[in-house]
Amino acid sequence: EVQRAALAASVESGLRVIRPFDMMNDMTNLMPGLTALKELKAQYPDLVVEGAISYISEPQGPRAWELADYGDLAVKLAKAGADEIVIKNYAGVG
Repeated sequence: EVQRAALAASVESGLRVIRPFDMMNDMTNLMPGLTALKELKAQYPDLVVEGAISYISEPQGPRAWELADYGDLAVKLAKAGADEIVIKNYAGVG
């Protein structure tokens, strides 16, 4: 409820690009925000939802996710209503 109200207030105040993300790329955590934004898009068709993928890996080890996992998440974000897909590199992973 708090997330929905905060998103509505942001959009009503004029924000038109919103980037929902979850640091661990958990769709369960992303869905409430994506659902609220999909509803807001009905009222504000110029709203842009950028579904963000967190690029994560272990400092000295293999990737936390394989490339196919990132692709699968991008498809899930698009199906959930994201207009664009962006990649966030939180830790400066090279």
